[in-house]
Amino acid sequence: MMNSKEINIAFCFDENFWIYAGVTIVSLLETAEKQTKYSIYCIISNSLNNKMQNILESIFKLYSSFSSIKFIKVKNKLDKIKSNKKALYYRLLLPQILPDVNKIIYTDIDLIFNSDLQDLYSIDLTNYYIAATKDGYKGNESYTLWQKYGICSIAKKEQYINSGVLLLNLNNIRTDKIDTYWVELAEKESFPFHDQDIINLACKEKIVFLPEEYNFSYDIAKIIHFAGGGKPWASYQDTIKFSELWWFYAHKTPFISFFLANYYKSNYNSLTKVLPKWIGRFICWFILNKANRHKFFNKYVKDI
Repeated sequence: MMNSKEINIAFCFDENFWIYAGVTIVSLLETAEKQTKYSIYCIISNSLNNKMQNILESIFKLYSSFSSIKFIKVKNKLDKIKSNKKALYYRLLLPQILPDVNKIIYTDIDLIFNSDLQDLYSIDLTNYYIAATKDGYKGNESYTLWQKYGICSIAKKEQYINSGVLLLNLNNIRTDKIDTYWVELAEKESFPFHDQDIINLACKEKIVFLPEEYNFSYDIAKIIHFAGGGKPWASYQDTIKFSELWWFYAHKTPFISFFLANYYKSNYNSLTKVLPKWIGRFICWFILNKANRHKFFNKYVKDI
């Protein structure tokens, strides 16, 4: 029998995106090898209530009795951040929030896993802070803060990384107080790309560059990240590459009727242009009503 391999992984989200985290977690567990044990840490806002946590825990229990999941609320650690998108900065607190964890994978929740993560987790970070894929962004001279802090130079050297998938050496980050520098920058400036700019600036020359298969929309991608404006739950499937995989995992959650209702509401004009308006409205009402009647969903979310 193969020995189990424990992998630490973190997701950060608030009450606005918790249901999308459910899809991401399902894809993680569905693609896990038998010997893989995931220790999942959900770093959440104070606004994410117990009912929301309960439903995510219930989804987790359907898939794994071997792995574990833990919810940790961020309490008054981001009051001075110069941004109203505080959930984006939760990942900067991982070294402080998880003092006994030395290595961890962090990913955004607008992605799905297409492979077990043992290969990613085994990458040697002895002399580095993080591992990440290059973003491919060449920079913009109009960004004053990019010029002030030299981020333009990082981008021009093609060393600017995407912070949506990170392998972090929390031990080195804590030892060199990089996490303290992260928070100081976040409290001092409001960067164009928020935490991503901060991580690029603070970790330059201490980054292992990952193959694009760990954070991209390629056929061989191990992690498919729907970065940018187009999301599979809001756009036509044929306009977002691999959106059908996201919907495949969404169908395995109790949120599917809710996703469908919102999808039809968001795309109402395009989807009903060949139908009389009253029929289109009825279809949208029926799907939304079905979502509202979903027993499993209502068990935890009825009064939210």
